[in-house]
Amino acid sequence: MKEMGHQEHVLAHAKEIQGWMSDPELLWLAEQAASRETIIEVGSWKGRSTKALVYSCKGRILAVDHWNGNHGNKVTQDEIHARGKDAIYFDFCKNLEREIVSGQVVPFRSDSRTAALALAAFFRGFGFKGADMVFIDAGHEKDDVLGDIKAYRELLAPGGLLCGHDYEPGWPGVVSAVNQAIPPEKLCKMVNGSIWFER
Repeated sequence: MKEMGHQEHVLAHAKEIQGWMSDPELLWLAEQAASRETIIEVGSWKGRSTKALVYSCKGRILAVDHWNGNHGNKVTQDEIHARGKDAIYFDFCKNLEREIVSGQVVPFRSDSRTAALALAAFFRGFGFKGADMVFIDAGHEKDDVLGDIKAYRELLAPGGLLCGHDYEPGWPGVVSAVNQAIPPEKLCKMVNGSIWFER
């Protein structure tokens, strides 16, 4: 029997977790994570994208989410209402249990802006250069995305990658915020998905 390659492993494990990221997007995240030591993921939900990141990252992923659901997403709100306010957080912890126990994934249960302030203070206090990659996929309203881009851009190490999800017509708030925050000559989008990144 043929042994699974790295890409197959990423997809096999990430796709076991409920989420909205496509195969090309999961593989893009895994590829970007391969050269990063410290990644901040803003918006983790049940951990599908986190799992893709963790399969390549040699360092640590700080997973920031309040795990209370996105107010603009009926699916997430219905699940929180049906299962209780901690259910999704427990799902995330179960899905990433091995990585959390090993310290490779650190859940940071907080709203994104409060977490950014706390992480900035932590980085300063320990003389840490910042994150090598920030992936933003939290609130999808324009003001939320603009605020996250501003707050987390400041946490990037020199040469770090700023990127995010859902840069597509179905999420006009994301598109508008990204277009406002990133100059056109620096804005890129992956070919077969909705991930944006700053060059």
